[in-house]
Amino acid sequence: MMSFREKCRTRPNNMALLVLPHKKRQFFKMDQSSLFGAEKEAHNKFTTQVGKLRILLNKISKENFDKVQHQLMNDFDYNPSLLQELMKIIFMKSTTETAYLDLYIKLCVGFFKKFDDPEHTEMNFKKLLLTRCQRQFYKMLQREQNNRRERRASLEEALIKNDLEQDFSKQMLAVFD
Repeated sequence: MMSFREKCRTRPNNMALLVLPHKKRQFFKMDQSSLFGAEKEAHNKFTTQVGKLRILLNKISKENFDKVQHQLMNDFDYNPSLLQELMKIIFMKSTTETAYLDLYIKLCVGFFKKFDDPEHTEMNFKKLLLTRCQRQFYKMLQREQNNRRERRASLEEALIKNDLEQDFSKQMLAVFD
């Protein structure tokens, strides 16, 4: 039986750069003893709402899209933090589950129309999603630039040692870079 870590080693590099919401749950699992009364109730309400959002997004399909979209739009009392979590979940699902990409796009368009507050960017779904995409793009770009620098350094090292004509893959990398 293959372990979870072994399965993850074969995933593409760009998947490794994603900031997945389920990896940040430790933030939400605060010490319950440090919360009092209303804070504890608000924390519990937030975590249950995030759980319900995840459940609804996991149920999405072409057959029940309208029903799920209606539930997502109307059954939740959105505040900036809940809208941010929804955006993170949709971003993660749309980048990993490409079979349902068209449904996530339709869902985003609905949220663009509903949450279009130009004055308050924390309640503007389009601005939240655009900011997330930009951060992800620059993170991946920086990683690619670092990889190219490393390859160039190894090519220069190979040129100094005069190993380049022996290694065809390094020649191809030189052409590529």
